[in-house]
Amino acid sequence: MREGSVGRIVRPMRIYRSNRVESLVPSLARIVDSPVSDAFAPEWIMVQGPGMERWLSMAISQANGVFAHPRFPFPRAFLGEMIDRVLGPESDDTPRYEPERLAWSVAALLPEHLDKPDFAPLAHYLTDDENGEKALPLARRIAETFDHYVIHRPEMILAWEAGSGSSTKGRPDPELSWQRALWLSLVKRCGPGHLASRILAMTKSLEAPDAPEFDLPERVSMFGLSTLPPLFVEGLVALSKQVSMHLFVLSPSQEYWGHIRSEREQIRKRGSSVEEEDLHFEVGHPLLASLGRVGREFQEILESRTEYLEADEDLYQDPGESSMLRAIQSDILRLRDPSGDEGLGAESRAVDATDDSISVHACHGPMREAEVLRDRLIELFERDPSLQARDVVIMTPNVDRYAPFVEAAFAAAESGRLPLQVADASARSSSELFDAFSRVLEVLRGRLRVSEVLDLLSSACIRDRFGLVEEDESRIRAWVRSSGIRWGADRAHREAEGQPAIEQNTWRFGFDRLLLGYAMEDDGERVFGSVRPHTAVSGTESEALGRGVEWVDTLGALHAPARGPHVAVPGVDRDERRQRRFGPLWDRRLLEEPTLG
Repeated sequence: MREGSVGRIVRPMRIYRSNRVESLVPSLARIVDSPVSDAFAPEWIMVQGPGMERWLSMAISQANGVFAHPRFPFPRAFLGEMIDRVLGPESDDTPRYEPERLAWSVAALLPEHLDKPDFAPLAHYLTDDENGEKALPLARRIAETFDHYVIHRPEMILAWEAGSGSSTKGRPDPELSWQRALWLSLVKRCGPGHLASRILAMTKSLEAPDAPEFDLPERVSMFGLSTLPPLFVEGLVALSKQVSMHLFVLSPSQEYWGHIRSEREQIRKRGSSVEEEDLHFEVGHPLLASLGRVGREFQEILESRTEYLEADEDLYQDPGESSMLRAIQSDILRLRDPSGDEGLGAESRAVDATDDSISVHACHGPMREAEVLRDRLIELFERDPSLQARDVVIMTPNVDRYAPFVEAAFAAAESGRLPLQVADASARSSSELFDAFSRVLEVLRGRLRVSEVLDLLSSACIRDRFGLVEEDESRIRAWVRSSGIRWGADRAHREAEGQPAIEQNTWRFGFDRLLLGYAMEDDGERVFGSVRPHTAVSGTESEALGRGVEWVDTLGALHAPARGPHVAVPGVDRDERRQRRFGPLWDRRLLEEPTLG
């Protein structure tokens, strides 16, 4: 027991491993069922996503009967709070190093360095970038790269700050030279308290022989983490000096598989300068070798950087070989290569023709994929009445892209709408208003092409702002196609894009034809002011046309201001800023209405 602690006995980190997440839950439930010394202290369980948070809450509640006052932080947020408790928040500069904010600092500092020789590639790229259309995306990319350096290559950036040069394997690296110079400028501007330096400082404070007892949680569990960068692992190891840590790892194999390599990795290694006799490769199971790189590297990190105790009980479960999926899982569990000399042989297993535990569907697009998924789930629900929607997890590498298609397909199910909860989506995809606003900004940066502008009308908040209904969208699409509109607000817009200054095929050209066609009859030969009327609108449809014209005129008026550079004016209220920027088109009602304006 550390001197000064209040009855706290901290043991080494304990690790629980299993090939099934369901097998890990009982162990976690037993741990949280034993209360900590403070009845009002929360139960800390670190997870990597909101989906796991919701599932784990229900699973522990079912196991223990009740589960109250949990906290489910993500790894980065958890470490940030623990660092504040050890070091204090005064030295915390990490918010300035968030990629979204850091990008603006990078954009502000780049012009100061572009005349230096090391920055010649960037200066060449930014040539003729008067409006900053290249500079800001470049700054975002650099900020994201520096964020990765902080987490995954902390030794390198800390060496930069300590005065070490920029080299790769002892040779000067021109690309790292300009990055080092820019990073040092950022540290001077934003402060030295970024995440890497604060974790290092926290580690030193916790590992000091005379370290006091900090205000830290008594117990922390980490559940379902598929990977953690070495920097985070070192921070957690340091916290384990005063905190009881329990790590629950989902591992597909009960054997050590940190040394296995796929055939592609073996070929790459043999092509390097390493002597071939020094290379000792193992493949294990081919799928695990080719698809398990993230888990393999995490296992290597745990073995090389932590001191832990293995759980007393064996939580691995052999799924057997009753189906193709179970047979593959069993081979991975035992680290067997069924096609190798020591395996079972390519013809040793007979596959049942009705076995559909693994199925591959080739579809022509995302919507068709979603429809096949829907039909497959309906079939499974009908086949197994005990199967519930909460037992199904749909995984995709791009949630934001596939979520709308899956939602639409599930809503159109003949047997009734299938329940669906989208997890791990970005703020843009989960907020209709934010998504519409982002899409408007993207359209304003372009040429106002017909497809881009009309796609905006699919957002209900935009239609509501201009008094349009869903049926009006199809009418306006038909009118636009028949009137000959292609791109550009008017002749001035075309000229600004480097094209001839003519009205032909612009939005002004098409809407003039539609409005004139509604106002006067067309005998097939009439021309009014060089405009040929287009009689596509009649009767009460004129109201939708007028609102559509207002919508596109608003976009056209915002097009030039949105593309040019702007400087915030201090001391000017919001109304005056909007009046200065948008002139008479500005309407105070836009500030009062809750929908997009």
